[in-house]
Amino acid sequence: MERIETINLKTETDALEAGHGITYDELRGADMLANARKRLENEMRPRGIEPDGEQAVKDAETVRQAGLNAITPSFFELFEDYITEEDSQLAADGVELEARTAWMHEMYRAMLNTLKE
Repeated sequence: MERIETINLKTETDALEAGHGITYDELRGADMLANARKRLENEMRPRGIEPDGEQAVKDAETVRQAGLNAITPSFFELFEDYITEEDSQLAADGVELEARTAWMHEMYRAMLNTLKE
């Protein structure tokens, strides 16, 4: 019979057969997890975050929304991408920087005027 150190929840003795009770390694692992959770909660509380409260729900919604926003590009991101691609193409075609800058300026002005309407 293999001798391992365990804690039997009923008798609190060691030297039981394998498979009986909780091993000290398992107990130490559970203790480490509990301590990690306590540390995390203690770090969160000074910032006004209650891990099991209403703030946790708000934080989860914020994280979810941020994930959705990262997936869906905004109009401005699309516009910036368009300007960047067109500027690269104009530069490759030999258009001088001054002309490209004037074109970009006009594109931004047109976009802002469209948004005002």
